[in-house]
Amino acid sequence: TAAPAPGLPGGLQGGLLGGLQGGLRGGLRGAGHALKAALPPAVRVAWRARRSWRDGEAELRLLPLLCSPQAWSLDIGANNGVYAWHLARLSAGVTAFEPQPGHAAFLARAFGRRVSVEQVALSDRPGEAVLRVPTAACEDGRATIEPQNTLGAASVRAYRVPCRRLDSYDLP
Repeated sequence: TAAPAPGLPGGLQGGLLGGLQGGLRGGLRGAGHALKAALPPAVRVAWRARRSWRDGEAELRLLPLLCSPQAWSLDIGANNGVYAWHLARLSAGVTAFEPQPGHAAFLARAFGRRVSVEQVALSDRPGEAVLRVPTAACEDGRATIEPQNTLGAASVRAYRVPCRRLDSYDLP
């Protein structure tokens, strides 16, 4: 069985996630989206992370081989927190770097003190950059500060974001 999300009794989490998964399988996709949005951020991240473990990127299943309970892990471009959630279970601690303001705020609410969230774009030089985020559904993971990356003909939303070099952090 799955480990409970922080701050939720196992039965409550199982009931919420089980109902959500059952509703999605039952064809209530629109209702499922509304239900997901109403769930606490920690539950939403846990649901996404578990679903991604089963149906997502194969690289997720390599994390137990790459992480150590004695070492710190980094999630660079944390987006919706799937990797950070798994890293937090496998590592001594996690720092997640996510420049998109809404995503960074969501991750901070979802993880609390379990994951240190830095709302910053990592770059080869400190300062500020324009982060261009595609507006199409499920495309925000293609966000970039690289001016040469045209993102094709994608419609984008632009944000000014702080940039830092990874080596400027005093990481554990």
